[in-house]
Amino acid sequence: MARALLGGYGRRLSSLLLLSMGLAQWTVLRNHVVGAGRWIAVSAVAWLAGLAAFMLIATPLWQEGQPVALTAAIGVLGRLVMAATVAAVTGLGFVRLLRGAGVSSGGPLAA
Repeated sequence: MARALLGGYGRRLSSLLLLSMGLAQWTVLRNHVVGAGRWIAVSAVAWLAGLAAFMLIATPLWQEGQPVALTAAIGVLGRLVMAATVAAVTGLGFVRLLRGAGVSSGGPLAA
């Protein structure tokens, strides 16, 4: 029972966490970019892709009994791949957002 209860809360909390960063950024973007609401989804997809990249790199490489330094190096590699993935997806999404929706007049992104 506790497992089912935590599973439901875990899904809700992870969804909230996944959307929270894009939602916070949207509160700034909405004043400057037309259609900025799409940024919330772009950010969520980017973080999902980044987490998937981390898991695909780090999980197979981590083995029980490895030296701590190797374990840490694998973690660093996984984090770098995750960061690059998030950066690539959000960068592409932001460029498409600016091209597709246009920039509202008067904001700092209007130049």
